[in-house]
Amino acid sequence: MLTNALSASISSDYFTGRLRRTDIFAGAFAAPTRNSFLNNIAVKYREKYFEAGGNLLYTVLNEKVLTGNSAHDLHKFAGGFSFSAQPIQSLPLKLRGFYQHIFRAPTFNDLYYTNVGNTDLLPERAEQYDIGLTMHVLSFYFIQSLDLTCDAYFNKVKDKILAVPRQNLFQWSEQNIGKVNIKGTDVAAHFRLMPMGIFRITSDLSYSFQQALDISDKNSTLYKTQLPYTPKHSGSADISINYKSFGLSWNLLFSSYRYRSGDPIPENLVQGFSTDDLSFNWSFSKSENADYKLTAEANNIFNTQYEIIRYYPMPRFNYRIGIIASFKK
Repeated sequence: MLTNALSASISSDYFTGRLRRTDIFAGAFAAPTRNSFLNNIAVKYREKYFEAGGNLLYTVLNEKVLTGNSAHDLHKFAGGFSFSAQPIQSLPLKLRGFYQHIFRAPTFNDLYYTNVGNTDLLPERAEQYDIGLTMHVLSFYFIQSLDLTCDAYFNKVKDKILAVPRQNLFQWSEQNIGKVNIKGTDVAAHFRLMPMGIFRITSDLSYSFQQALDISDKNSTLYKTQLPYTPKHSGSADISINYKSFGLSWNLLFSSYRYRSGDPIPENLVQGFSTDDLSFNWSFSKSENADYKLTAEANNIFNTQYEIIRYYPMPRFNYRIGIIASFKK
C-alpha cells in the first residue's frame, strides 16, 4: 500500500505440469513436462466511485519430452489496464473497460494428443479491447434484485489456435490461423423475483453475438469468412422455481447456424438449433449426519435433431435420475 488509494504488488510463481500415458502405447508417447515461471508487477488505484489498475507479466515456459519433438520454449511479455467508474453517484450504474495484450500457450492436448497434436503450434496472441456497463438494482417493483451486464469487445488475434475435425469425429487437426479479427457483444441478466408466498423464482438470461473473421490471406477464398464452427448468435435462458425443499428448472440453449471447415457453401452448413431441458430436485435429510438430494432430468424434451459437428447428430430426448448424498462429520 503506497497511499490510501494507491497500491502496488510484485509476485513470482513457479509451477510444473506433466502428462503421462500408462497404456500399451506409453512407450511412443511424448510424455511432456512443462516448467512455468510467472513474474508480475501490478498497480491499482481505488476511490469510492472509481478504480483503475494495470499490470505487466513476464512468462517463461520450458518444455521437455521423453520421445519425439518438444514444443518451443516461450519468453513472453503481456500486460494491460482496466478501469471501473460510477459516473452518477445516485444511479447503480457502472462503466467499465479494459485493454490487454496477452498470449495463450498451446496446451498439452494441442501439442501432443495422439494423431492430433502439433508441436509446431505457435502461441496464440491477442489484443483485447472491451467496454461495458453493469447495473445492480434492489427492490424494483416485483423484482427483489436485478443484475445486468452488457459488454462490447474487439479482439485482434494472431496465430489463433483452432481444432477442427478431419475425416471423422475421432481425427482432429490443431492449426494456427494467421490473423483473426473478432468483434462481439455479450448481454446477461440475472434477476430474483419478490417471494410469492412460499415460492422463490430466479432467472438467468444471456445472449452473445460474435463475428470472428479470418483475415490471414486476401487472396484466399476464406478471406473475411467466419471461423469454422463459430456461430454468430448464441444464448441461453434459465428459470428456477423453488418451493420449500423442492426445485424445478427449465433451461434453453440456442445457437445460430455455422459452417464446418472449408468454403461457406451449403454442403458445409451446420444448421442452428435450440434445446429445452427440465430438471427437478428434492432435498431431504434422514439424519443429523447426512443430507440427500434426489434429482431427475429430462433433456431435449422436444426431441430436437441437431448437430454440433457436421454429420454427427447429438442425442435426442434423454433422461437421467440420480441421488446426491452429503455426509457431515
